[in-house]
Parts: sequence; C-alpha cells; structure tokens
Amino acid sequence: SALLADVYWIRAVQYYGGTRLSASTARRYDLLYPLLDITTSLDPQFNIAYRFGSIFLAEKFPGGAGRPDLAIVLLEKGFRANPARWQYVQDIGFVYYWWVGDYRQAGEWFNKAADVPGAPWWLRSLAAVTLTQGGDRQTSRRLWQALRETADNDWLRNNAKLRLAQLDALDVIDQLAMAVRTFTTRT
Repeated sequence: SALLADVYWIRAVQYYGGTRLSASTARRYDLLYPLLDITTSLDPQFNIAYRFGSIFLAEKFPGGAGRPDLAIVLLEKGFRANPARWQYVQDIGFVYYWWVGDYRQAGEWFNKAADVPGAPWWLRSLAAVTLTQGGDRQTSRRLWQALRETADNDWLRNNAKLRLAQLDALDVIDQLAMAVRTFTTRT
C-alpha cells in the first residue's frame, strides 16, 4: 500500500500542477481532495501528503483549490493517524491564519499544538501573538503570564514581560480613545 500511496501522491501532484498551470478558464480542482484522501488512506504515515496537500487545498483559487475547509479535514486526519505530530495541528493554525483570516481560531490551534508532547515552546508565544492580533487580549495575556512564570530561560521570560507590557499599553490606548470620544461628544 505504501507503493500505491506513492503513485497516488504523484498523481495528486501532477493533477495540482497541471490544473494550476492550465490556461483554461474552466479549470477546477475537484479531484484534488479525493486523490489526497486516497493517498493518506493507503499510507497514514505519509507526512508530506498531509502537509503539502493541505497547502494545495487551502491556496486561493486559481493558484489552488480555495478549500481551506478540506485542508483542515486532511490535517485533522493526519493528526488522528499520527498524534505525536504537532506540526499538523500547527498547520491547521496556519490555515486559519493565512487562508481563513480567523486569528482567534489560529491562536487556539497554535495553543493546541503546544499541548502535544514534544512540541516546541515557541508555539505558546505564537498562539499569544496571534490571539492579540485577533483581538483576544485576555487569552493572550493569560498565555504570556504562564510563559513568564514557567520560562526556563531569561530571553523567553523577558519577552513575555515585554508582551504583557504591550498588552497593558493597548488597554490604556483603548481607555484613552474612549475618554477622547466621550469628551468630544460632550463638547
């Protein structure tokens, strides 16, 4: 089945590339997900099929299928088959970040990736920054506080302190903006 999975992977890459480079205005990527699904069903350990396949699926049309939902389905399948692969969970976060534009979901997935045993420490930082970008300062603050308290090196501890100060500054800016609006409406 591993050899057959290789054949289907090559077919998926050819299909994606041929469709992407096609001059036809009627190009479609309808067979891309089924080809990737067959590939990963035949070989559930086929790391590159999950990771690159999700990019092919998520990429906006006409450069890709424009199906971030199917990219997430493929990556979730990969994680179910390989629960030690934190990269799949991180990749789901990137799909939400780059192609869906949902920073809150992206941050939550980066945080889930950080929970996988063996995942790198910087995933918590990535989650916190992304949540701030998405407007969820409260969760971001909790993540930075946890990093500050549990950091095993000065750089990370100092970076967490800096990020907490930035969050405090954003809160103060919001308060000042509200005060200015209130003053403006009164006068």
